Amino acid sequence: MHCLGWQGIQVKKLLEKATGLQVHVNNDANCSTLAEVRFGSAIGCTRAVCLTIGTGLGGKQECWVQLYLC
Repeated sequence: MHCLGWQGIQVKKLLEKATGLQVHVNNDANCSTLAEVRFGSAIGCTRAVCLTIGTGLGGKQECWVQLYLC
């Protein structure tokens, strides 16, 4: 992670222990695209592209509801 003070902290394990649930950790571009395909404006689409702009530029495409990282 690029957050100050978070180096070496295993967020996934901490969240799994706290919630008792399986946790997946990924970046914002991948997660936002997956959310659009499953719950948002890309429902029913076989292909979707999402760009995220923050401290950098991220992007991802979703084809046939499988994750393909760019």
